Amino acid sequence: MEEKKEKFITQIRIAGNTIAPCFTVIKQKGYEIETCVNKNSDDDYFYTWNAVKNSRSFSATCPVELLGLISMWENRGDNWKIQVDE
Repeated sequence: MEEKKEKFITQIRIAGNTIAPCFTVIKQKGYEIETCVNKNSDDDYFYTWNAVKNSRSFSATCPVELLGLISMWENRGDNWKIQVDE
């Protein structure tokens, strides 16, 4: 039996083309963004992206993850951690 594929209006996946839009949204939300370059070895580097606003700080390895953390906090507030019923 052939499986019918669902048609979506929008499909978004983390990729290179999502970085700039996420960065822009974070800036539009009023966050100050800082990027730190960290060195693992002579030819291996990784980045840390930080966003700060109203004495709250968020940190991630890319703007997509950073926006996800900010969105989680915006929805859950300072009580963002996992709850017993989850």
